[in-house]
Amino acid sequence: MPSLVQSVMADAAKTRFRGFNLSLPTIAATGRPPNVGQFLANPNPATLRSAPTAASLLTITKPGTLAGSVGKLPLATPAIPQAVPPAMIKAASNAKVDVDFQAEVSGELSKLIDAMCQSIVNAHNMWRQQAVLKDVKISAITANGGSIQGPSLSPLIKSQIPGTALFGTAATIAQAVADGLDGCWQSWQSSVRVPGLPWWPSFVAVPGPLAPPTPNVPSPLSALTWNAATISADVMTQTMKSKQITPAPFSGELFASIATGFARALELWFPSQQVTNVLGKGPVPTFAPPYVPVGPVVAGDTVAQLPNFLS
Repeated sequence: MPSLVQSVMADAAKTRFRGFNLSLPTIAATGRPPNVGQFLANPNPATLRSAPTAASLLTITKPGTLAGSVGKLPLATPAIPQAVPPAMIKAASNAKVDVDFQAEVSGELSKLIDAMCQSIVNAHNMWRQQAVLKDVKISAITANGGSIQGPSLSPLIKSQIPGTALFGTAATIAQAVADGLDGCWQSWQSSVRVPGLPWWPSFVAVPGPLAPPTPNVPSPLSALTWNAATISADVMTQTMKSKQITPAPFSGELFASIATGFARALELWFPSQQVTNVLGKGPVPTFAPPYVPVGPVVAGDTVAQLPNFLS
């Protein structure tokens, strides 16, 4: 019973986030802000200007003194910033307070991406267990059309993200991710079609007036067709952005990263997931024994019931 691979999704998401080449604003001169989440979410470009290096802090003067006088502030304690990767974001400077801040924020970002990816995997598994392939049309051996109907991804995604994550701003990120992915996924599943697959060989010659419910010949989900644009990383990113209500740190970059991770995990899942146990049935209008003892199914359809077709 294959599911999305959380590690694949998270790794792709983190790689995408690091690719934005972001740097933290400095706190070397002001110290740790009282509200880190609000500080990082501040859209004012002035808060994101490059921090002074540890060496340049030598030239900061006390009030009432001239540059170059004996009133200089003491040199900030230097440290070695984490490289990116493994860090998620660059330090503002090599001042120890900025390096420590880098480690803290990087850890929060990594944990949030891991939690988001795990919640998406769990929600997707719930969807797989309840989804139904319905309205498939059957003509002899061939299956055509249909669509998938399944539960919403949104509630489970939102419920699994701790609101305290990312300095108390994770809830607004989770809300937008959950609602955005759910909208895209609902569009995707309604666009899925069976493109004339040979699912019921026995329906070519049925020895009776009706073909009883019969499981299909299993095939990979990738053999079906759908509107790929509905779940492209760009579309999912923009949909998540449209669902955001409250500003949150690095929200745009996080949306793009999570969308990239989800799209990558889906690429591996589609060919590994088998479509099976789709129960086809239908009439055999040409059945007329003893002269016509067998006949093909005409205008058949499927039984929309559990067990699900993606188990």
